[in-house]
Amino acid sequence: MKETKLKLHPCYCGGEMELKKVAQDGGMDGTYWNWELTCKTCGLTRVYAADGFYGRKYKTFEEVVDDWNRNKIKRL
Repeated sequence: MKETKLKLHPCYCGGEMELKKVAQDGGMDGTYWNWELTCKTCGLTRVYAADGFYGRKYKTFEEVVDDWNRNKIKRL
């Protein structure tokens, strides 16, 4: 999986944010994927759907980065 190198704004605490795609066990229905956005300092975590498993509305890598950066600016 090749992701683009977009810059995430730091966390509210000033820590570095990390974004990774993680598999979740859906039981007998299979596996689904989520984006986990986590602060390396304080542990703040936001989870976004990364696929359309059972009709979930999902976001791309770029949309998650854009969402975090835009919401971060709004709340400062």
